[in-house]
Amino acid sequence: MGVIRSSCRCAAEFFSTILLVCAFALMGFGGFFLYKWRSDPVTEPLPPPNYVYLVLGFGAALAFANVLSLCGACCRTRCCLGMSVCLSFILLIAQLALVIVIFVDPSAIDQQVCPADDASCLEKLYPLFKDPAQHAGILLSVVCTVQIMAMCSVHCLKDMEGMKQRRDEEEGEAIDRPLREEDWQERQGGG
Repeated sequence: MGVIRSSCRCAAEFFSTILLVCAFALMGFGGFFLYKWRSDPVTEPLPPPNYVYLVLGFGAALAFANVLSLCGACCRTRCCLGMSVCLSFILLIAQLALVIVIFVDPSAIDQQVCPADDASCLEKLYPLFKDPAQHAGILLSVVCTVQIMAMCSVHCLKDMEGMKQRRDEEEGEAIDRPLREEDWQERQGGG
């Protein structure tokens, strides 16, 4: 059982670290977009496109989920592991919905991501999503796969830690019970 728990812990730490690096890259990418948008004299008076906030928010949520899973794996905290699995599941559903939209109707991304009157935004996004097999679809599919593997290993580790905790509690009760009985017998015999 110890080997399986150690393997789950190593897998959870490995995949969570990879996803944490991806999350920081996403936040950096979103921050760079926001900085470029606000520093360009042409785009400064316009509101930033929706995708900037989407990328920043998703990166922050992914980072939070993976920090929780790393803390839970390193400290063996079931609460952190459970919260990480729940948040990762929600993020995974959002990612899978985005992958489906990218492969089924890529033009829907353009309408949601870019402001209605921003033709330059649409021109920049069109090459990324016109053939989903080239860029965004593959990247999101890989991230979803890694996230599924991380979520499974974190969930497995959470269950393993729960079983270990229950076993330790049962062993503690089994050791404690004879001591209490001996103490009671000594008091009865001495009194």
